[in-house]
Amino acid sequence: MKRASMCSTKNAYTESISRPQFIYDAPMGRILVFGTFDGLHPGHMYFLQQAQALGALHVVVAHDETVKKVKNHPPQHTQSERCRVLQKKF
Repeated sequence: MKRASMCSTKNAYTESISRPQFIYDAPMGRILVFGTFDGLHPGHMYFLQQAQALGALHVVVAHDETVKKVKNHPPQHTQSERCRVLQKKF
């Protein structure tokens, strides 16, 4: 994919930027993702589906204490509940 400078015309890209080539040409392998996944929403689902399409998906779900530190409030669901939901979906 060609990169365009800030002052270039709209047609500077020779390929669509909606599908980065480096992602779709990656060999199938282990895909490891991290997250809190508290309050699972469509954005989480889309992200996980895209990651799963790239290979064997492995999800690391943050501990309750980590969620509390990162989000400055306790999680809506316990770590085991969040894991159970993700296991059912993936």
